[in-house]
Amino acid sequence: RREVEQAVAAPQGSPLISVDTDALEANARARLPRIESVEINRSWPHGVRIAVTERKPVLVREKGGKFDEVDAHGVLFATV
Repeated sequence: RREVEQAVAAPQGSPLISVDTDALEANARARLPRIESVEINRSWPHGVRIAVTERKPVLVREKGGKFDEVDAHGVLFATV
């Protein structure tokens, strides 16, 4: 949860009407490749609601002593 909140980087103390939810969603997707989808909505009167769907690996391949995780859409989203 904290990792998602930090990745979203929602402005603190700004009027809720001025919060750009599309930009916040883009922040989350850019910073957390494990996110398959994210939806951010204003939660009146004082916050935002964040809904995240995390990618699930359906294929793990070994490469050079590390493991790549690939989701059902063929997206490589993590190397561990």
